[in-house]
Amino acid sequence: MVVSPYDASFRIILVNLEFQKENEELDKLKANGTEAEQKTEVAPIRVAHNLNDLTDVSASQFTFEALYSVYLCFLTWCTLEFLSNDEDGFTLWKTLVLSLACASGAYAAGNVQNRSASFVFAFQGAFMLMFILSYITSNVLFICIMPSCAAVIFVHIVNFYRKPLNRKNFTLSNFIFWTSVFNLLLATLFIGISRQVFDLRVTARDKASKSSSTASLGTLTTNYLFFNREQTETFFKDFKDIHYNLPSSYKKENTKWIHYLGVALTDYLRYDVNYHHNPKIKDLPSPLKWVSWRLWLLVNVFLSPHSNDKAISEKCVEINKQMPTALRINLPLKDDANVFSPTFACHRFTVGLKVFH
Repeated sequence: MVVSPYDASFRIILVNLEFQKENEELDKLKANGTEAEQKTEVAPIRVAHNLNDLTDVSASQFTFEALYSVYLCFLTWCTLEFLSNDEDGFTLWKTLVLSLACASGAYAAGNVQNRSASFVFAFQGAFMLMFILSYITSNVLFICIMPSCAAVIFVHIVNFYRKPLNRKNFTLSNFIFWTSVFNLLLATLFIGISRQVFDLRVTARDKASKSSSTASLGTLTTNYLFFNREQTETFFKDFKDIHYNLPSSYKKENTKWIHYLGVALTDYLRYDVNYHHNPKIKDLPSPLKWVSWRLWLLVNVFLSPHSNDKAISEKCVEINKQMPTALRINLPLKDDANVFSPTFACHRFTVGLKVFH
C-alpha cells in the first residue's frame, strides 16, 4: 500500500495534536496536584494562625476586658436600683438590661488594637449566665463578675472559629455610638441619684432655740460644694437633731443601700461642718472615718438607716453592758484587736459625737 506524502503529513499532524492534548492534561493534573499539596500545607498554617489569635489575648488583656464589662454592668445595676421605686425581685427586664451592659463592655474593650469582638456572641454568653444567676442569687458581685467573664470568654471562643476576613474592625461610628450609650447611662444614673438621694428632705432642730429648718439634701450638697457654703454651715452648725421627712410609701423593713447612701452623705456634711469649727477637740476621727463607723453600726446592729444619734447611742449602751469589765476599761488601747467589732465602732462613734457639743 502506497501512502501519499499528503496523507503522511496529515497523520503526523494528528499525532502531534494528540501528544499536545496529553501534555495539556498532564500539566493540568500536575497543577491540581501542586494546588492540593499547597492546600495541605496551608491548612496547618491557618490553624496555627487561629491559635495565635486566641493566645494573643494575654491575661492582662482578658482582665482588662472583663473589668470594663464588670464596670459597665455595675454602673447599670446602680442605675436600675435608683430607678426601681423600691421594687424587689430580679425581673427578666433587669436580666436583659444587665446582659446588654456586660456585652457592651466586652464588645468595646475587645475591639482595641488588632483584636475584634462580636456583640451578638458576647450578649449570648452574658444573658445565658445572667438568667441562671437570677434564680440562684441576688449578690451584686456574682451578678456583675460572672456574666462579664462569660461574655469575654464567648467572644474569644468565637474568634477562634471565625476567619480573619470575616472580622469587623471597630470603626469611628462604633466608637461614637457606644460612647453615646455610655454617656446616656451616666445621665440616667445622675437622674436616678437626684431622684432617690438628693430629693431627700432633711430637718434640723436646734435644741436651744427649739427652731427648725428643712432643706433638700441636693440643695445642701451643692451649696456646700459650689455656691453658698455658709448656708449649709448654718444649717448643720452646733448640736442639732437631724430628722428625715420620708415619703408615706417608705417601709422600714424594705430598706435598701440607696437609703444608707443618702444618710451617709447627710452625716458627712454635718460632721464636716462641725469638725472644722472645733479644731481644739483632740482625738476626733476624721469625717470619713466617723461616717463609716456610724454606717457600720446602722447595718450591723440592724437599725433603720434613718435612726438618729440618740438611738444609736442607746444601742451602744446595750452593747457595752454585754462587754467584760476589763475590755470595757481598756477599749481605747485595743484598736487593732477590735477594729471590726461593734464595741470599737461604738467607741469611735461616741468620741465623734463630741464635735456637736
